[in-house]
Amino acid sequence: MWNAEEAALIMPRITTPWTSEEYVDPVQQTEKIVTEVNANLVLANNLFTPAITVLWKLKPNWHVLSPNTYKDFILITKP
Repeated sequence: MWNAEEAALIMPRITTPWTSEEYVDPVQQTEKIVTEVNANLVLANNLFTPAITVLWKLKPNWHVLSPNTYKDFILITKP
């Protein structure tokens, strides 16, 4: 079992497993889709950080679809 301090050390690798060069492509693709579709509501998975990055930048009407939290991915066992 990990404690919070140990888990926090690996969070960047879990939430953003890309290099900075690799991160650019999904961000650009997501931004293009959000801009072209121009939906009334955009739903995003909070663990797909390229989408969250784009949505914070563009500020469309958006909500997080997934109930995922980071603790769901860093805990070895669940109660």
